[in-house]
Amino acid sequence: MLETLAIILAATHFMIPLTYYLHAKTRWLPKPWDLKVDENHEPKVTVIIPTCNESKLIKEKLNNVYDQDCLKELV
Repeated sequence: MLETLAIILAATHFMIPLTYYLHAKTRWLPKPWDLKVDENHEPKVTVIIPTCNESKLIKEKLNNVYDQDCLKELV
C-alpha cells in the first residue's frame, strides 16, 4: 500500500511539470518572437552600493566605482 502511494506521488510530481513543458513546447515555443535589435542602443548603468555603518570606507568605494572602465557618459 505504501509503495503504491509512493509511486503515485512520484508519478504526479514528475508528470505534471512534464505535461506542462510538452504543452508549452508545442503551443508557445515554436512561435517566432519577432525581436528587433536597435544597433544604436546604449544602455544606462546603475550602481547600487548597500552599506551599513561604512562611513570610513564609503569614499574609497565610490572612488573605486568611478574608476571603472565603463563609459563615463553612461553613468
